[in-house]
Formats: sequence, structure tokens, C-alpha cells
Amino acid sequence: MEYKKISALQVGDKKVNVFGVVTLHRPPSKSHGSDFSCTVDIVDESCRGEPLTCVLFHPSIERLPQQCAVGDIICLHGMNIKEFNSRMQGNCLRYGSSATFDGRPGAAVEPRAGAGVHVYTAEEKQRVTQLKEWAAANRLSQPAGGSTTSGADSPHSSIASVPWSTGRWSKRIGDLQEGDKRVNIFGVVTYFKPPTLSKSGGYYSSLTVVDETSNPEGFSFVLFQQQEQNLPRICSRGDIVLVKGLYISSYDGSLQGKGHEHTSSAVCFSGHAEAKVEPRTGTASSSYVLTAEEETRVAQLKTWVGTQEGRGPHQRNCCLKDVTVGQYFDFTCQVVATAVNPAERTCVLTVWDGTWLPLVCRKVDTSTYQLAQDPVLRYRARNLAQEVVITGVVGLIKAQPGSFVRLINVCAYSASAVPLSKSAQPVVELGIQRGTQLGGGVVPMAEEEMEVEELKRQFPPVEEPLPVWRRLKRPLPISTTKVQQREAKKPSTLKSIKAFPQVPYKFVTRVRVARVGPAPLKDFCQLRCSKCKHKFPTPVSNHEDHALTAGDPCPRCKGSDPDAPPELRFIYVFSLFVKDSSTSDAMELYVTDEDAEQFLPQLPPANLYTNSRAEEALLDCLYYLTGGNDPFFDLPPNRAYPRPWMECGVLSYRSYSGRVCYRIFDTTLAEWDLA
Repeated sequence: MEYKKISALQVGDKKVNVFGVVTLHRPPSKSHGSDFSCTVDIVDESCRGEPLTCVLFHPSIERLPQQCAVGDIICLHGMNIKEFNSRMQGNCLRYGSSATFDGRPGAAVEPRAGAGVHVYTAEEKQRVTQLKEWAAANRLSQPAGGSTTSGADSPHSSIASVPWSTGRWSKRIGDLQEGDKRVNIFGVVTYFKPPTLSKSGGYYSSLTVVDETSNPEGFSFVLFQQQEQNLPRICSRGDIVLVKGLYISSYDGSLQGKGHEHTSSAVCFSGHAEAKVEPRTGTASSSYVLTAEEETRVAQLKTWVGTQEGRGPHQRNCCLKDVTVGQYFDFTCQVVATAVNPAERTCVLTVWDGTWLPLVCRKVDTSTYQLAQDPVLRYRARNLAQEVVITGVVGLIKAQPGSFVRLINVCAYSASAVPLSKSAQPVVELGIQRGTQLGGGVVPMAEEEMEVEELKRQFPPVEEPLPVWRRLKRPLPISTTKVQQREAKKPSTLKSIKAFPQVPYKFVTRVRVARVGPAPLKDFCQLRCSKCKHKFPTPVSNHEDHALTAGDPCPRCKGSDPDAPPELRFIYVFSLFVKDSSTSDAMELYVTDEDAEQFLPQLPPANLYTNSRAEEALLDCLYYLTGGNDPFFDLPPNRAYPRPWMECGVLSYRSYSGRVCYRIFDTTLAEWDLA
């Protein structure tokens, strides 16, 4: 079988066979027709300029190169050569075939799986060995023993580490000219538009970059790719990007660049001075291998941008605690919940960054939205979480609860009904108008990013419970409860309630909670039989071989009706010891049965020995009632708040022993979750 060197190819050649070293590989994807396609750029020792771009088509995705990395050797059979965008390109149609070989030194010279039925001769394998040696000598191959991509889900290189990536093919921004083709540039990002769905079905991203030679406005260009992961993942202004294969033109008196799907590629680096000079992970370029010259150039730009006021990676960064009315800012945060309304092209992200927003943030009615949240994270963030309204292209917002994102171009819009000069506490709405159209948007962040590591240090520690007193920064409400359906009468004092002779009787009173009981907190919930009303203390399941649970038959009266034995269910059983100004003695108010569930509508009773989340929520509730003035909390004096007033209904009754007792009824705890 006859093979040609790349330099010997001519436009019009048909069904030629070529060996080459891979400098770019994009994984197979569905093409516009019924076939699948993938793109590779290849070179050999005869090349004196640009690599040859080859597009492979086949109806079966398994017959296209799946495992391929920079420096691997590829053999293409039956390729047609044509002209595309003023340069030569190879097309390998369904009657053609391909095979890849591991390009690492010392690797076996055998075609990978999926290479078809062609049996490679000793002469062909010798050609593979020659190209491997040439690639290693020119720093095109992976190091011996290094990792290579494996499988369709592995990251593939989307840019070549080749000798002509520097020198006459790389230019400073100030040296670009109209008509330049396939040029490579480095730049510091001053503006970027996150990947956006184009009308043709692919994705594009707009960037503006600067370097030491550019004008202050910078150089703008647009990159087009069929797959979003082939676009550079810019996280913030100040990042550094290396773009290869740009075409330069002029528009309205200014130079602009365009990168086409099959001819350009890009890789991004963090602009932080402390960050390593390595490609940002999470994209198709994460396996890109830098040359020494490229690494030096990235380091130079990092040093340079650090001296340029307003262009560094931290210039627009902001925490919620530093936000002011009318401010535009970027900030890194964690997503707690999402609410999407496709009809209105609106998304509301509930996010937090571990700091307290000093402004009142207007709540959005999301009752008709598609909701998703992380309950554990929602509980942890609580009143530190804020809503960010994003209008525009909702389909591109891929943030999920629990993920880390960077919100670009957020504005704290004034939402006060009165002028700010007359408002004691400004009301704002955090929003990104028109989605990505004005350069704003949501950028996913990997957990290893430096910004995410800094963000995590702002969060409260996970190891210990997160009760509300660790986050509460504003006074508690005047009254923590509200009485349902009460008669219009003046609240009674505790002294008058105790002296009232008629039992039972209903009262309304206004008191403060002095303490709660019993201890420990886990005993606030017990099991009760639905028939005999007997209560069973909740056993610790680790210490009991036959621990009772909700739904079990009652052990006391299960024999009375074998067909339908009464079941056990959890109920609250605890006491509030309350005081008012009429007496120094505390009155014990029982909280149990249905009255307790009405009192705590957000906290259904549960097994507090096994449900630590319910126990923490109940502890927060009790803090809300007592202001932290209870031995449960073991707080230093300066961390407690004045005990809030509680308005409640009180029912007097006689116990089985004849003693007069009191219990709360017809009372609901006010919104104590201040999130």
C-alpha cells in the first residue's frame, strides 16, 4: 500500500493514505447528517508550515478514533484532499478507515481497538516507529510512562504543542495585521462572554484580550466550536488565554479575530500569581502539554498584568459582605437552590459565599418555577443565602445545587419603594440582566480552582452543628409566635392565670421563655399509641436489639384487634418554662400532641436519636425562642440575645392526679428560618 508525505499532498488528490503525528484531536460527535465525525490535525517531518486538518466521517462512531492524545500516531486510508478556507484539508469518508497508535516512547507498535480489518505490515510499523522517534525529538509526544487519554469520556487535547506554535506563527497583539491567517496569540482577558448557543446549533464565545503591545481597548475575537467543551473555560477577568489558528480581519476601523471550528483552538490559564502555570481543567484542552517557551510567556503575562491597575484577576471580585447599592461586581459562590421559569426566560439562583449581605434582598415569588435544591446545604446556608435573578438565555445556565460557580456582572439594583436617602435599610435585588448578552452569566468552577479554595475557607466549619446563633446578625423579632383564631381579649398575666378558679379555661398571654426541658434534647420526641395513648420513650437503636420505630404495633394493646393493631407515631413532648413581669416564678407550659405540631409547623416530630438534622433544626428553633439564654447552648454572655416575647394561647386542665397543669394551644411559631 502506497503512502504519501504530508508535504506531497495536493488539492484534488483522492483516496490517498497518510501517516501523521496528532497535534489536535476532537472526540467524535454527531454531524449535520446521519454520520458521526471527528477532527484531527496531523504533521510529519516533511511539514514546513501549518498542520493538515483532517475530518473523518463514518456512520458508526466505533469506527472513528476514540482514544487519541497529542503525539499519538494516526494512519488514514482513503482520504480526499480539498481546499477549505483557503487552505488544504483532508476528508476521510465512510469508505475510508483509520487507526491510531500509542505515541509514547517504548509503547508497543500495535493499532488500538476499532482500527478495522487492515493488517499492518512490518514496513508500516517501521514507519510508525520513525514518526514516534521524530515526535519525541520535537517534543510532540507524551513522556514515557505518562498518561494518555482513554475512552470517550477522557479529556482530549484541543490544541497542539508543536514547534511552530511560537516563532513566526505567534504574534504579539500589537503586531497583528489585517489578512493574517492561522496566527497564535497570548493575551490577558479583559472581557469575555461565556459559551453561548449559536443560531447554527454550535457554540461561540467572545473575548477581548490585551498584552504589553496592545492598545487600552484590547483585541476582540470570536471563537466557534460545535461542542461547548472545546471553548476555553474563562473564569474571570485577568485569566490568560492562548489561542491558535485565528484569522484576522478589519471591521469598523478595528482589527478583529475569528476562530473556526476546524482551524482554531484555545486553552486558558488562571491569572492568579500564586496559581500554577497549567491548563485549566474541565475542558477538552486540559491535557494540553505546554512547551517551555509557552510556559515562560504565560508567566510573563502574569507578572505584567499584576502591575496594570484594573486588569488583574481580583479587580472586580467582591464578597456579599462588601456589596453596595448600585454596584456591579463578580463573585464566586456555591449554588444552594435553583428556580427556573422557561416561559419568562428567567432563572433565580439561591447562592451563598459564607458572608452576610448588609442589605435587605428582595425575595422573588418562585411558586410557579421549576425548583431544585440541596436540603442539607439549604439548612447550612440559611440566612446567608441570597437570590440572584438572571434574565435571558436560561437554557445555558447549567448550575446545579451544590456546584460552585462564578457569577459575572452582577448588579445590586435598588428595589426600595422610597428614595434611599429616606430609607433606613436599603432594599436591593441582585440580578444579571439579559443573561450573557451583556457579558454577564454563570461560569462553572472546578473545586480545585484557587477561588473555590478561598471560598471554602469563608464557610462555617462542617464538622460541628450550624445553629442559627452562629449566623444571626440582626435582632430577633418583637414576637416569635402568633395565636390562631383567638378571641379579642386582653392578654392575661401569669399571676392572674394561676389565680383563676375555673378549670379548664383558655387564656391568651404574653411571656418570655426562661428555659426548656427535658434534657437531653433527643428526648423531646416520643412514640405514642394511636389507641391507648400510652407514650414510649424513644430507644437508642444502637443499644436495643428490638428498638421500636414509628409504624410498629403498640406493645401494650396490640392483642385487642389482631387484624388492625394500633400503630405508634412520633409526637413532641416537652415543656417551656415561661415568665412575665407579674411574678418571679416560672410557669411550666406543656407542648405536645397536635398542639405541638401546630406550634412547630416546619418541624415534624422525628426520632432525634437517629435524625441529627432534625435535632439541629429543633435546637435552632429553641434558640429562636430563648435568644440563646439556656444551658442547652452553653454560650458566652456576649453571644446570647435578649429573650424575645412570645404571645401564646394557654389552656388550663387537671391531670390524672388532680393537679392543675397548663399547655400551649392554638399557637404557631413565627418564621424562624430567616433564610
